[in-house]
Parts: sequence; structure tokens; C-alpha cells
Amino acid sequence: MNNQKSDLGVTWDTYDRITNPGEQGAVFIPTRILITKAQTQDQYCESLVHTCTKAEECDIDNEMLQKSECVNGHCMRRQWCPAENPDAPTTETQYLEFNNVELWFSTYVHYHKFQLDVATTDERKEILYPMKRANTYPLHDLIRMSNLDPEEVVENGAVLIANALLDCDLDTGECSSKVETVNVDTKSGFNYAYNHVYFEDGVRKRDELRMYGIRLLAFATGFGSKTSFPMIVLQTSSGIALMMVAQSVADFVLMTVIAERKHYTDQKVLQTEDFNED
Repeated sequence: MNNQKSDLGVTWDTYDRITNPGEQGAVFIPTRILITKAQTQDQYCESLVHTCTKAEECDIDNEMLQKSECVNGHCMRRQWCPAENPDAPTTETQYLEFNNVELWFSTYVHYHKFQLDVATTDERKEILYPMKRANTYPLHDLIRMSNLDPEEVVENGAVLIANALLDCDLDTGECSSKVETVNVDTKSGFNYAYNHVYFEDGVRKRDELRMYGIRLLAFATGFGSKTSFPMIVLQTSSGIALMMVAQSVADFVLMTVIAERKHYTDQKVLQTEDFNED
């Protein structure tokens, strides 16, 4: 009903309380992490998002928030300091070897027409791509399938959709599966920030971790086929009926519409002898 607070009475906002930017069927794999430690709020520092060429451009009539001072092309703003800056020694950059990452897909589909469920969630052994009926895919292969530049993905992140396709022969119970990936967004990329807030000697500090990486959304699509004798009978009878209708339609068009209808009528209708004496 109210804002959550820590044991010290500090209000926690949404991003402090929820650290998983996830949803069902989604996963986030970081590739580059920016770490800025021991940030405090009671000081001014350069703001990378507020650029300037002269001090007057930083004047917002609020010295408590931002000084009329331009340093290295940035306004001096009251914020968490030192500010996150990949080019500054105060921000540490770490890269993760995503080439060693493998994703195991557990899928489930429901065939409503056949009232049948097909799932791979009970598999206990990984089958690595490109083996037949693979359920585990290396991340670099998923990136390759999406026609993406791995270096660009490492720097800026990306949003991908992975669709697990199940093609089943419901007569024999055999299913084949594969995963296809589609690039959703690489221009804006994807990143997620997590802040660890703590107190040190009575001073409130935080460590900021900004993670650039791959946001993978997974779905499952099923294709099924099954022999149905009632459907065979229905399709056969429908075909016979359509053949009769087609013949009647063709006769009507050729005998009444086209310019050569007289020739067609002569060949179609055979005159017989009149056996009626009257």
C-alpha cells in the first residue's frame, strides 16, 4: 500500500526493488559491464548527457541542481558522483566471453484441434546444435542466424526473438525441432542498470552496474499433421460435388456467353430422330 523502506528508513524505488528485467520466456546475457563504485550525491560532477560549449548554456536558474559551469564540454550537475563514464578511470569496463554461453530451450505447444500437448521440458540430456533434434544452441550461433555483427552486439547489446519450431507427425509420434532467431533491435541496443546502495561511515553510497547485452525472447510454434479418415471422406465427396458444379458452370458459360457458343452447342447437343408422330 505504501513505498517500501529499508531498515534504515530509506525509501526504495522500483528499480531498487526489482533487479530482474525479465518476463516469462526471456533471458538476458550481459556482454559488457560498466562498473562505477562508491558514488555519492552531495557533490557536483560532469554530466555526460548535458553537453555545452560555454558556461551560459549550463545556466538553468537553479544552482542547487546545476552550476553555470562548463567543464570538458559538460555541465557540472548535482548527481551521483563520480558519474558513469567509460573513458574515465573511475568507471571499470569488463567484457564477458559470450562465445562460451550455451542456451538450453525447453518448449511446450498445445494442438487445440487434436487436444494434444507436446513438450520437451522432460528432456534430461542436452543435444548440442547442429546435431539432429538439438535443444541446446551456442549463443554465437544464434547471433549468426540473426545476421548481426558480434562486435556491435558486445558494445551496444541487442534484442532478439528466438522461435522454437516443433514439426510433429502425430500418427507416429515423431517430432523434429529447430530454433530460428530474428533481430528486433540493434540500433538502440539493450542495457540494464543495477544499483547496489549501502552506507559507509554514515554516508549513503552506491555501486552502479550498467550491463550491455543480449535480450532474448523465446517463443514456441507447433506444426502437426495427422491422418483423419472422416476428413478424407469429406474432402473426396467435396471434390466430386465441385467437379459436377464445375461442369455445369462451364456448360452455361460456353453455351450462352462466348462468341463461339453456337459451335459448342452443336458439338455438345446431339439431335436425335423425332419419334413423335404428332
